[in-house]
Amino acid sequence: MPKAKRFNSTIQRVAILVVAAFVAASVFVVLNGKSTKSASAVARTQLCTALSNIASYESKHPPKHTYPDLKNTITYDHSQFAGQTTSPVAVRSNVVAATSASQAIIDVVDKIIAKVKFTKAQDAASFNEITKWKKARSALATWRTANCSSK
Repeated sequence: MPKAKRFNSTIQRVAILVVAAFVAASVFVVLNGKSTKSASAVARTQLCTALSNIASYESKHPPKHTYPDLKNTITYDHSQFAGQTTSPVAVRSNVVAATSASQAIIDVVDKIIAKVKFTKAQDAASFNEITKWKKARSALATWRTANCSSK
């Protein structure tokens, strides 16, 4: 009989451990799901604010078609995009593209202001960055219209 009692006691301990592990895993999943939704909402709010700031800046500072003015506008855009520590999944690649392309355009504008001669390859690379930046901004503007309350 002592062996049977010991066996039952072991089964009870294992059952308790399994139930405790299941409860702990369930709590983790529930809490993690809430924090993910919360983090997603924060990311969405941050991006909506950045896009709103960009739109406001552009309305207050219409482009004058000079390189220093272009640099100021692109620098403002870049700081808004680079300030995004996390972005909604739907537009994450567009935020990354807008951030990297805006920095590349700032570098190109600095070279133009310094009157650096460009090779054909540098011209093509610059054009590609501008195209990438424009597409990313367009996609982000579309996302903003659909997802941000203050359109």
